[in-house]
Amino acid sequence: MMGARGFALMKGRARFAVCLLLLIPVIRFAPAYWAAARNSDWRDTAMDRDSRAAAALVRATSKPGDTLFVWGYRPEDYVYTRLPAATMYLDSQPLTGVPPTGT
Repeated sequence: MMGARGFALMKGRARFAVCLLLLIPVIRFAPAYWAAARNSDWRDTAMDRDSRAAAALVRATSKPGDTLFVWGYRPEDYVYTRLPAATMYLDSQPLTGVPPTGT
């Protein structure tokens, strides 16, 4: 809201400069959104598709009373498998002390 108010108060060249700068994210991210609309195999959803497939395998072999522990960081697996957590830790990072890395 504050940004919109600031933009509304701008005059002339400043407003034009902001509009030009806003084209940068449009140019950068628009192709990915167009690809997502046309293709169900969008690379940004690959991890979610993988988690759903893994959860389907786990659900197929789980029995009543089973629990789940995820080694790594995939908290969505608890939702997709519908299994309760085996420990109070939802992933292995607090146990190993290894923080996630941005790869």
